[in-house]
Amino acid sequence: MAPQKSTALALWTNFGRQCEIDTNAPAVPALPSPNDRDVWSKDMGCAWRECLCFGEKPHHKLRKCNGCQSAMYCSKKCQRRDWIEGGHKGSCRSSSS
Repeated sequence: MAPQKSTALALWTNFGRQCEIDTNAPAVPALPSPNDRDVWSKDMGCAWRECLCFGEKPHHKLRKCNGCQSAMYCSKKCQRRDWIEGGHKGSCRSSSS
């Protein structure tokens, strides 16, 4: 592997670990993205709109929101940000209990 490529891979893997992403998960081929990238669905990536996985199926396992069981996140960090900044707190059915 070329030195630049291995350095980039190491930096990207380290970034994934900092975001609490399972960097050892098996790769899953990405599905074609829907035309409307502003509408999130279960088959897309992480529900946090600022995540690098938003709009496409990531190469790692996603976790469901414990409250509504429909939104999926690649990390606890993305779930917290979507809860606080993204408005999931208002739409999650667990918050109405």
